[in-house]
Amino acid sequence: ALPIYVRVLDEVAADGFDVAEAVVRLVARTTETVIAARAVDDPTLRADETVQRRGIRSLMCLPLVNQGTLQGVLYFENNQVDGAFTPQRRRLLQVLSSQAASALEKARLHDAQQRLIAAQHKFVPVQFLQSLGHTNLFDVELGEGVDRDVDILFTDIRKFTTHVEKMSPGEAV
Repeated sequence: ALPIYVRVLDEVAADGFDVAEAVVRLVARTTETVIAARAVDDPTLRADETVQRRGIRSLMCLPLVNQGTLQGVLYFENNQVDGAFTPQRRRLLQVLSSQAASALEKARLHDAQQRLIAAQHKFVPVQFLQSLGHTNLFDVELGEGVDRDVDILFTDIRKFTTHVEKMSPGEAV
């Protein structure tokens, strides 16, 4: 069995991973799958320096699209066999790429939700939400509150405000 290498790249050719950039950019621009049974002889890929230098024989590059939005690009190459990416493999990889695009979008949405929750906690402390009997701000109803006995200490120091206004926030605390 041939080794399989998988790398996740934030941009084309990141970290020295040598891919046919023109193919990746074409797929990203058109969201159309590119398959070459013999890439080194393919008229559309012949000009790609990476294809020629590395002698890429079989190549397939397909978009990861979810709800009409490009999420990424999958790039496969085989330097051992011509025609490695058959129509059956293409169909299978297209189904898998559709599922991968959906999973990527869900992961991005989850990350965004986590960042929103973290931002929420900066402005609405967890302890306050817990005192209302909730774990997140979305469950709090307008006007909701609880009756609690609290102790408040008021003090009046002469010229305190005038003095504090001259201080930085860090010095005032």
